[in-house]
Amino acid sequence: MIDFARLQRLVERLQTRAQQPVPANLVLLITADVQIGQVQPALARFIAQRVRGFEWTDGTLAMSRGACDFDSRSALLAEAAARLRETGMVRGWRDEQLAVGKPALATLERAACRPLGITTEAVHLNAYVTADALIVARRSALKQIDPG
Repeated sequence: MIDFARLQRLVERLQTRAQQPVPANLVLLITADVQIGQVQPALARFIAQRVRGFEWTDGTLAMSRGACDFDSRSALLAEAAARLRETGMVRGWRDEQLAVGKPALATLERAACRPLGITTEAVHLNAYVTADALIVARRSALKQIDPG
């Protein structure tokens, strides 16, 4: 028999974790006049100081106008991600490029998406085995981000 009370408590706990308030002081990350992410101010300063091609002004971290096509924007994001990785600000490097923006404006290493406040997508699968048994997927305990 399905323990609906237990399932409801799980849902509430997961929703609380997933619906954390967004910090008010985030810096917008802009490319091609489109917001692609939101960055902590210290991280924005770091990128602006160490990666030529980013400018930090008026609460935004923007790619320079020279990054005007998909490949140049991707290269600039890759350089920023590499600098963040070198200092330990990005962990769990996967060598997996994800599209950034809709439509895609660039690509970026998956591990750098979260620190740069760039939204990613994922698929989760749960299944009823019988009328009284539900299998709920659980993230691997070995994952660097949100294990278990």
